[in-house]
Amino acid sequence: MRLGATATGTAGPVALNLGLAGWTAAATTLDPLAAWTLAPTDLRDRGLSADLGARYRLNRALVVTADGQLGAQPQLALGVENRRDLTRTLPPAEGDDPAAPPETETTGTLTLRGGVRAGTEVLGLTAGVAYATPAGTVLALDAQAGPARGGRAGLGLVASVTAPDLLGEGSRVQAYAAYEPWRISAAPLRVGAQASLPLGPGTATLDLRGGQDAGGVAGFGVRVGYQWPLGGGSEGE
Repeated sequence: MRLGATATGTAGPVALNLGLAGWTAAATTLDPLAAWTLAPTDLRDRGLSADLGARYRLNRALVVTADGQLGAQPQLALGVENRRDLTRTLPPAEGDDPAAPPETETTGTLTLRGGVRAGTEVLGLTAGVAYATPAGTVLALDAQAGPARGGRAGLGLVASVTAPDLLGEGSRVQAYAAYEPWRISAAPLRVGAQASLPLGPGTATLDLRGGQDAGGVAGFGVRVGYQWPLGGGSEGE
């Protein structure tokens, strides 16, 4: 059995996110590919976990973040995010007033982040960058550097790219790779590619995932699915 709950709210100017989970069966019992998701999955056979995140916006471009986790590897991550819109100046059109300010258009959004992570057998500085196009394509890269603790390297690297409408209108494609040898209860190496495409009355899906667990055992899996709406707007597979 696996149970979980999430909640969001605000405390004054601070946005909060809370997640609680408890389980008596390993995640891979229900989903054989769960070990190699982009976000790390706790692979213990049974356990409890709690996550609390907070975001405080200093101004339009700067946000302070705090994320705490309780579970197999308690940890706290503090950081700062800076987001800015990238623009380009459009050439003047015929008949435009030469004294008027030039028109611009947004070419994308750039997010820079940095911080520190500390917890059980982990201590390191973190840095990341993400770029999003107006069409919704997102490229992200996050890194961590720190000393080895508990026999585990303190380095880490996570990269992903997500592209909507790449295979047609309404489709979505994502590819990712994560190397985080400092994690205790999740697979340190995770790679995958996912695609979804509207087909007929439903959506066809394809998942390719693989990786290596903390014991050095490698694995991979492939899943093909089809989801379609049932009565009341729910989905089946």
